[in-house]
Amino acid sequence: MPPDHRAYADVQDVYAAVLLKTGRLDEARSVIETALRTFAAKPTIRAGFEKLQASLPSQ
Repeated sequence: MPPDHRAYADVQDVYAAVLLKTGRLDEARSVIETALRTFAAKPTIRAGFEKLQASLPSQ
C-alpha cells in the first residue's frame, strides 16, 4: 500500500497551524520547514505550507 501523502500533509498542516495559534513559533517553523523538504516534489501540497511559512513572523 503506498503512503497517503495527502493525509500526512493534512495532519502536519493542522499541527503547524495550532502551533502558530498557540504562539509556539519555533516548533511551527520546524514543522513547516520539514514539510517543505518532505514535499519538495509535490507543488500542490507545498503551497499550503508555503502559505503558513509566509504567516510566520520574521526571525
